[in-house]
Formats: sequence, C-alpha cells, structure tokens
Amino acid sequence: TISQEKQKESVDVRESLQEVIASYEILAKAKNIQMDIIMEETCFVYINREALQKVFSNILSNAIHYTTEGKRIRICMLDGKIGIENECTPLSEEVLSQIFKAFYRPDFSRNKKDGGTGLGLYIVHDILTHASIDFSFVPSELGMKFTIECPNDQHVES
Repeated sequence: TISQEKQKESVDVRESLQEVIASYEILAKAKNIQMDIIMEETCFVYINREALQKVFSNILSNAIHYTTEGKRIRICMLDGKIGIENECTPLSEEVLSQIFKAFYRPDFSRNKKDGGTGLGLYIVHDILTHASIDFSFVPSELGMKFTIECPNDQHVES
C-alpha cells in the first residue's frame, strides 16, 4: 500500500496506541463501553507511524462497533504483545477464514447503514504483513481478541 512507501521510523508503540485510544474514547463512552487499559513498558517497531496508527484505529473501530452497548473492551500491552479484546459473540471459523480478504463483510454486517467497506482488516493485514509483524485474531474468553507481537526493533538508532 501507499502508506508503506512513506518514511519508516522507529515508532514508540505505546505512545501511538495511546493517541489512537484517546481518539476513540468519546465513541466508546457514547455506547457505554468500558475500556480497561493496561500498559506496561513500550516496545518500538520500524514502521511508518501513520500506518501503525491506521492499524490500531481499524482494530479499535471494529472492537467498538461490534461490542454490545454496556459491555467492555480490554486493551493490554505486556511483554511486547498488544492485545485488544472485545466483549462480543465470537466469530465462526468460516467468518474468520475470510475476515482479512478485501471487501469481505460477514453476513450480519452487510447492511450499508452499519458503515464499513470490508477493507479495515484487509488494510491491517497488509500493513502488518509488509512490516513483518506477527498477529492473530481469535475467539477469547471475552469474545474476540486481536493480538500483535512487537518484534524487537533492530533499526533503533543509538
């Protein structure tokens, strides 16, 4: 994608994530969604800053959109792993096998008024794959959990 062609730098992941969380707090509050946030030491990844923020933005936007009013989202950054988990009905294996494809929208979200182009997770997949960052999106005890593994940034200038 175009965003990968822009300048890459060593990005403070916690700082980036906090900025994106701040921009979604009002939306979460409007749906009466509680955001539980636990962040320990940060990690750094060599990536375009806007691209990383787009990743977090797409994941958080989905988490808020698919979390029932009054439920919660847990955002955890520990030991180089970022977990964004939302309280919802877990996705089926069939939906999960398609979820990162361009323009894919699960049957329950095909209604145009719900917004969404079916490109959010495709973009997330594209950015993380190009940056060689491992991730997973799986059912969890709360509902669904997106996990991103921070590689040790080898590009940090000393």
